[in-house]
Amino acid sequence: MLDLSKPVQTRDGHEVRIYETNAPGVYPIQGAIVTSDEEWKITEWGKYGEYYEYGKSHDLDLVNVPKPVRCGYMNVYTLNGRENFTVHSAELETELFASWLAHLKDAAMVRHCIPVEVREEE
Repeated sequence: MLDLSKPVQTRDGHEVRIYETNAPGVYPIQGAIVTSDEEWKITEWGKYGEYYEYGKSHDLDLVNVPKPVRCGYMNVYTLNGRENFTVHSAELETELFASWLAHLKDAAMVRHCIPVEVREEE
């Protein structure tokens, strides 16, 4: 469901500026999209953010900007018989942790340096 109180973009990722959300007529959302030529084009959408054809997906439909994805690296290891994991923002940090862990008694690396992506909650 489109939430106009949050940032929006077109379905295909173009930047959008919203000028009006309650205009009279069939297309109450008025705004502009940035084109591939870096120019702003005035356009309008239906009350659900649809671009002209309700019920059919279109590249210029409005959607909320997705939350950013954070990337990192994960180590999975056992320590004292229990499985654990750590997540690091840089591959080098993950490698250093794995090296440190290798020197501990009762520790064993199961997998290290696994790339992960985490999306923030809505």
